[in-house]
Order: sequence, then structure tokens, then C-alpha cells
Amino acid sequence: MNPAVGIDLGTTNTVLAVQIDEFGPRILQVAQPVHQRNSFERHNLLRSSVLFEPNKLAVVGQFASYHPDCYSSTKSLMGTRWSHRNEFYGEVTPSIVAAHVLRACFDELCQSYPDWDHCAAITVPASFNSDQRRDTFVAARLAGFKHAYLLDEPVAAFYLYHDLHKDGSLFCESPYTLVFDFGGGTLDVSIIKVIADSCGTTLDTIGRSRYNNLGGDDVDRSLAAFFTGCWEFASGKDFATLNASIKERFCRYLCLMSSQYKEEMEHYLSDPEILPLAPTFRLDSTISGSQSQALKLNYERRISEADYRAVADIFFDNRNEQNTFKPIAEAISLASKIDPDFSSDKLNLVLYTGGASRMSGVQRALKSKFHNKHCTPVTSNADACETVAQGAAKFQYDRVRRGSVRLKTRLLESIFTRDQNTGRYIELIPFDCVASEKFVPISREFWTQSPLITLRHPLFRGVSATDHQLWPMRPLEIPFDEVVPTGSRYSLAYKMAADKELEILCSFSGGATSKITMGLDESIETHEIKTAKLFKVNSGRI
Repeated sequence: MNPAVGIDLGTTNTVLAVQIDEFGPRILQVAQPVHQRNSFERHNLLRSSVLFEPNKLAVVGQFASYHPDCYSSTKSLMGTRWSHRNEFYGEVTPSIVAAHVLRACFDELCQSYPDWDHCAAITVPASFNSDQRRDTFVAARLAGFKHAYLLDEPVAAFYLYHDLHKDGSLFCESPYTLVFDFGGGTLDVSIIKVIADSCGTTLDTIGRSRYNNLGGDDVDRSLAAFFTGCWEFASGKDFATLNASIKERFCRYLCLMSSQYKEEMEHYLSDPEILPLAPTFRLDSTISGSQSQALKLNYERRISEADYRAVADIFFDNRNEQNTFKPIAEAISLASKIDPDFSSDKLNLVLYTGGASRMSGVQRALKSKFHNKHCTPVTSNADACETVAQGAAKFQYDRVRRGSVRLKTRLLESIFTRDQNTGRYIELIPFDCVASEKFVPISREFWTQSPLITLRHPLFRGVSATDHQLWPMRPLEIPFDEVVPTGSRYSLAYKMAADKELEILCSFSGGATSKITMGLDESIETHEIKTAKLFKVNSGRI
């Protein structure tokens, strides 16, 4: 049996879903150590945490997340040069961490479905650029996947919702829907237009927010800072004077306890009759550091609902520098440029998904922003954390076997280079670029200013050339077999695949051409991926 596979590779949790028939997708639980190192349990959510042990063995999951030396929340580091030297593994990059998480899913699939074709749809934030997507491709390749189709997370969630309601009249009134995907480490806002014609249905993403690291982890850190102050006041100790190693482990432990308290408090707020009193925050542990130093923690406090909201809801207030309303405004602004017929008044539906979207503060903020719209969670008898993975599995099933719904892929941000003479930014690829099988020429001619063996263009992404928030990307580098002389004229052309993989074609006046794929470098370094397993599976080299 060959299932269609969808994986939500999340900042905090990873979810695996499969679909094998017309009855729809379901969650496939993944084995992971939870309470003890060698005791495995199967859960719907796989913690995206990796702990390396001797002989390059990696422990993935909830047990690893409790350890102060684990690697977690590395999704936001995708596409960067971040790396860390680990004493047991060697050089660790975000792709290596993600590869071990994906390997746990890969092994579970091989165990459950021996005939699986090793292909999957893996979701990423809609605002991931080509560097971040490339690192995700690398992680999938290292984990053993034969082919990975990258699908935007808001699109996956909407795909699931649309499939459940496509036969009704919901999308007849207005074709525009805003998807608010608030996860553990990222907030993704997309605006999707449903286009129905005689050929079927097309989902067109016409707007999205920029990449940002706002997520449920920020709420955890806000609570941790509050409880640190409370602990200092009660104990008479000063956090700033603690040993560096104790301070680091104390922060990890406090954020973990704050996250658990947030979940308990939100559960209480959803139904105050469940508990007679609000839950109590407790610290009861010994934090060990270097030089045999240790910090004994024994502290507890119950806070009021008002105090909790004052700390946890700061990101749902537009007066705060970092808040949930800015990404919404960014998505609406971009959608207005792509589609002249669009305006925020024409939004028919506001969908929210993601683990952090379960917070009461998120739902209040959305209802206050869109008071006259339907603010609805994406559901399919599933938790908010599971809808993206299920939507990806559903999409993969339809893409391979039915093809009933099409996606129109747009870049939704411009890519610039910098003029070597003036220093000004030059647009190479416009924000309204759509997926195509043909190369589109860039309406500008370039020339070499010195002899070179490798053509190099620095790349930046943003909304416009005057945007003060242009973000650097991995530079465009095209190697040649022989030296290109000074003054050689050349032109560039581009095309984008359905999963936003970009290709650049360089053509010289003499007729020579060279092509490079920005999304995935084929020369991937070989690593051995070994994860702790409940069952025995060969983990071969990539």
C-alpha cells in the first residue's frame, strides 16, 4: 500500500498524516521517547527537538525537548549560516536538525507502509524564501525522501477546509479567504482566492505576510520573564548574578514550565468550570551548572486571569512593536497590488490554524479585527496542530491521483540585486512572478567589469527597491568553465516551479549559456542520519 504523505515540519511540533483512500487523511502517530530514554510512546505530535548522543545517535521527540542540550526551535534558522559544533555529532546546522526529525517520520512510514514510494508533501511557511526552502529540501534528502514537494502551510490548511466545504455555497458569495496560521515559532498570514471555471477549481494565493519569528514561543518567553521577576522578588536572588551555565539551563527550564502553564491556563480559560481555581505555576527542580554549582528551585505562585492576560496577550495588541496585526496588514496590502478587485471588505472568511491559535487572546484579536466576518478554526475532527499535515496529505493524494484542484503559485515578493556602480537595488524577479515552464527574460542587460570565472550577484528580497526591510539571501553564483573577459555582455532570465524553486539562466552575447537552480543545490554533503528507534530499520547513507 502506497499512501499519500503530508508532513507539517513545525518549529515546536512535527505532525505526520497519510491518506490511502477517498475517506480522507488521518494522523499517523510517531514513536518517540517521552518520560524515559528507552521507553517509546506513539503520539500525534512529534516534538521537533533533537538530542545528540555518542556515536552520532540522535534522540528525537519529547524526551529530547526536556534536555538542556537539545536542539529545538531551529526552523527559524533555516536559510542562515547558523551552525554549532556538537561534541558527539560534529557540525550541526538547521538542515541537520530537521533531517533527524524528518527521519523519525520516515522510519515510521517505512514500518507502517513497506510499499511507500518515499515521496511526501512537506509544508513550509508561505514566506520562506529560496534559501529556506533549499535547506528544507536538503533536510528531506538527508532523511531519505526520494522526492519532497514543498507546500505553503496556509495553503495546506485552506486546502483541507475547502475540500470539506467545496460543495456548499460558502465560496460563491466572495472568493477571498484570509488564513491566519499561528504556530510555535512563526506567524503566516495568506489571502487565497478561489477561482471556479469549467476546467475545475484553482486556489490562487494573492497575498501573504513577510517572514517573521512571532509565535507561541514568544508568549512562553514573555511569561518566563514575568515569572523570573516574581522568583527574584520571592527568593531575594538576582538572575543576572547566576553562573552562565546555570543561567542558560534555568532559562530553558523556565520557558518549558511557562509553556506548560500557558497550556493549563488556556484550558482553564476555555471552560472556567473545569477547575475551581486558576492553575498554579510551580518551579521544583535543581539546576546543575559547571564547577559542581547548582541552583535549587522551590517556588510556586497562582496569578489572576487579568495578570495572565497582561503578560500573555501583549502580542495581540497593535500598540506593541511586534504584534499579530502587522502581518495581516502586510498580506492585505500585497493582495491589493496583485488583484485590483480585492479589498479587505471583500473577505468572505477568516480561518485560523496552528498550535498557538488555540489561545483565547488570538481569537479575541481576530474577532475584534474582523468583527463582521466569519472567524472560523480549520477543523477536520483534528486538533489545530494537525490540520496543516492533513491538508498536505490531502493535497498530495489529489495531486498524484486525481488532480481535481489546481494551485496557482506566486512568488509574492521581489528579488533584487545591487548595481555595482551606483549601489542601487535592481529588481530581477517581480513579486507577481507565477510558476511557469518557460524562462522569462529580465529586461536589463548586464556586463562584466573584470575577468571572472564565477559570476556573482548579491541577492535581496522585499517588497520594493526603496523598502527599508530588504533581507539578504544566498548570492547568485554561476561558475564557468573558462575565464570570461572584461566587458562581456550577458542577460538573465528566470522561471519558477510549482514549489517556488527558482532557476536563473545566464546568456552571453557570444551564445554561451549557464543555468543555476536557486532552490536546491545537487551537491549535498553526505551525512549519516541515525535516530533512536522503537523498531529496527536500516538507516542508510544518502
